[in-house]
Amino acid sequence: MLTTPTITERMQGVIDRWEAQEDRRAIFLTCYAEMTRNMIRAIDAGEFEDPVWVSALLYRFVDYYFDALLAFECRNSAAPVVWQYTFYAAQKSETNVLKNLLLGINSHICYDLIYALVDLLQPEWRFLSPEMRALRHRDHTHVNEIIRQSVEAVQVALVAKYQPILRFSERIFLHADERIVYRVIGHWRQQVWEYAIGMINPQSHPDQLYAQVEQDAMRRARAILGENGIRGLLQMF
Repeated sequence: MLTTPTITERMQGVIDRWEAQEDRRAIFLTCYAEMTRNMIRAIDAGEFEDPVWVSALLYRFVDYYFDALLAFECRNSAAPVVWQYTFYAAQKSETNVLKNLLLGINSHICYDLIYALVDLLQPEWRFLSPEMRALRHRDHTHVNEIIRQSVEAVQVALVAKYQPILRFSERIFLHADERIVYRVIGHWRQQVWEYAIGMINPQSHPDQLYAQVEQDAMRRARAILGENGIRGLLQMF
């Protein structure tokens, strides 16, 4: 397993390479790296009820991102479809910072996180008491606040770097969009939990659920790039 410094250093190495190449995939990864650093601080600060479990989930989650990236860079079509869509769109200059971030968040949370949760929850779920299951969900939900802080802190720097010329009215709308983003992410992560629990249910039909996960992720990705941007996502709630 990777050590904590290696995770963040690996992310920063890719960011540095992409920034040198003017590859706008660096936008999401910059935010994700900050989220990872903030997660590590929160774990160390005792913010989670089961820090060992949260740490294991953090590492598994990172694996899914780099697996998708490696598959895309080795042979584009080998990556999950939603990541192909995200990586291609992210490299285009017309994909603004907020849409770039949301595309990456959608792919990583609404697709990768489901699989990472299943990986950790499936072996233990039937042995957990109702109290421990509720604890797992509370730790999962607490991550929303860390994501909120990370996006808020990073977005200002990313906009200054990648979209330095914004009219005053555009900046007002950007801050309004931030509030919508928090609502959207919180809603997504609750859906992710429900999907993961559904997949580990012995009576479920996982193949159908996996197909639905991919369809939902692609539907969100297209909505993000649509004319109405993230406001169009609210119509999907």
